[in-house]
Amino acid sequence: TPNEGREHIGWATASAGYYTPQFSTTVNAAQTIKVGMAGKWTYSGKTLANGVWSLKVDGGQMVSYYSGFGKLDLSDVYSDTGIKITSTYQTIFQNNKMIKFFVAPDVTSMGQRSFQGSGLQDARVSEKCSKINTYCFRDATSLTNFEPKVSSNLKQISSDAFRSCENLVGDFYYPNLTYVGDSSFFETKITSINFPSLTSVGISAFNT
Repeated sequence: TPNEGREHIGWATASAGYYTPQFSTTVNAAQTIKVGMAGKWTYSGKTLANGVWSLKVDGGQMVSYYSGFGKLDLSDVYSDTGIKITSTYQTIFQNNKMIKFFVAPDVTSMGQRSFQGSGLQDARVSEKCSKINTYCFRDATSLTNFEPKVSSNLKQISSDAFRSCENLVGDFYYPNLTYVGDSSFFETKITSINFPSLTSVGISAFNT
């Protein structure tokens, strides 16, 4: 039973470096099973941890992760540790099927291919984000929601940024967006767009 302010986040064997929601093990000898409880974010050296995720940061950039699954919520990192995560390194979660939700209210820049081919379902970044980089969410076929849906700061959506996010839906209003790259929304299910300042639209940007 979690103490107040904590939550149960999974199980692991004594030798495992990460927790999973469920697992199986063959009991052929005495074993120790660990239970994971999430709590406040802590910072040591260049590592952030909260009981679910263990992340490496360099300055304000999240450069890699050691372990974690499910929901990565960075909302309390600054208040807990004084570290503000403003960007993600390229390919950091590429093809990662463990991450499902990404909540990062201070992230204004995401590296190329950050979530390409991942199992991400919901992504929420800062309203101050000005650019979605190339291939950032390409082939994240489980992605249904991206926020902010309304932003006066977003000015560029690069090539293939949301390509083949076949379950992405929503109404998007970016009044200062000027550039949409090739195939950026190829094979999505977005409901409507309102980009009144758009001056450049790439090939196949909204195909299918």
